[in-house]
Amino acid sequence: MRPSVFCAMDGLVSNFALIAGVAGGTTNTRVIALGGVAGLAAGALSMAGGEYVSVAGQRELAQAEIAVERRELHRHPDDAVAAGVTFGVGSLIGAAGL
Repeated sequence: MRPSVFCAMDGLVSNFALIAGVAGGTTNTRVIALGGVAGLAAGALSMAGGEYVSVAGQRELAQAEIAVERRELHRHPDDAVAAGVTFGVGSLIGAAGL
């Protein structure tokens, strides 16, 4: 929803400014309409491309974070064994010091 609202507002402001600029240079309504249609097409393609790249980047980042979490989850059994062994070693050293 957010990209739709922002793009609609951007399209409204950008194309209005473009049409006003073209109308300031000519009174030919066909040229003004052509400028508006060209601005619409260029802006729509630009916004669509930008949104695609943005969402693709977010998806890649999320997938990379998920991959890191999966590696961490597979490491935990080894960590548990190491913690148990080192606790035991520490306990033996402590008991030997008594």
